[in-house]
Amino acid sequence: MAQMQRRVMSHPQPKKVSIVGSGLAGAACASAFAHAGYSVTVYEQTATPASGASGVPIALFAPSVSLDDAPHSRLLRRGVHMLLQELRRLTDAGLLHEGVDWAMTGVLERCIRGDKKLPSTWLEPQDSLGLQSKVVGEPYPVRPAGKVQELFHGAAGWVNPKRLIAAWLTHPHIELKTQVRVDDVTGLSTELVVVACGYQSPDLLPELKETLQPIRGQVEWGGVYPQLACPVNGMGHFIQTPSGWVAGATFQRDEMDLIPRAKDVDKNFEKLQVLLPELTKLELKKLRAESASWVGVRTAQKNRQPLLGQPDPNRYPRLWVCAGLGSRGLSLAALCASSLLASVQHGLTLG
Repeated sequence: MAQMQRRVMSHPQPKKVSIVGSGLAGAACASAFAHAGYSVTVYEQTATPASGASGVPIALFAPSVSLDDAPHSRLLRRGVHMLLQELRRLTDAGLLHEGVDWAMTGVLERCIRGDKKLPSTWLEPQDSLGLQSKVVGEPYPVRPAGKVQELFHGAAGWVNPKRLIAAWLTHPHIELKTQVRVDDVTGLSTELVVVACGYQSPDLLPELKETLQPIRGQVEWGGVYPQLACPVNGMGHFIQTPSGWVAGATFQRDEMDLIPRAKDVDKNFEKLQVLLPELTKLELKKLRAESASWVGVRTAQKNRQPLLGQPDPNRYPRLWVCAGLGSRGLSLAALCASSLLASVQHGLTLG
């Protein structure tokens, strides 16, 4: 996360917020501000929320492991834990249903591209709740020249992003305005404006063009396929839920074409064959025959860190950006929204 610096607040705390975009970032920000007592207006240019990259049928959340427990790994772990708090809060409120809209099933990571080392403090975790990532079982026989290490991430699982976004936007202090295109954010009259419209953010703030990079992704999805105990990732991913499955995904920088491609279908099923060698040719053929493609465009910074802050606090003191969450939007959205809210309330600027 970007480093925070204190600045002097020369005006009263804003109580009305405009948010451009109703994907994971925008909805998480709307929820955070609404629960803090702000009046929030969310602008969405399409007919429904989550019409962009956040509208993938099913998404995975899981921590990232590095030997030195690098800042990016710690950031994602914090993000996942905050997401789980939000999922439980929304479930307790009756806005989500565990096992239907989300589930903390754990995720099995098959280290197909090479073994991973856990931080030394994790080698013998005292973890009665099963949340810690750990090496499990015997290596899995995938590579012809050897075995593939497997890690099990306890604090991980799947979510239907559209259902999560709908739950976040369900609050009496949030007004959602669909089919409203914002072309000039400086024309919005609220004391605070948050740009959270993914790869389209540079259309509103041209200075972000050198910072944010569009990334096209295609996944394949289909109906019920009850076989695995939990999602598996490591060469793309395979997620199954009571209502269907998702497999993929592709990762194409600087591409924004939303038309599905046959060659990407081939690529996703090639990955799936490597990831799940236990699937027979007949099972793979059946999955492919019953599948459809979904395409979305994410956005990210080249350093893989979320873009959270004020592009020009001197020129636009009321303008903030929450974007660049990349393929980890589900794991980072709640954390970024909380950080942005804290920054506004405590007179901090992220730079």
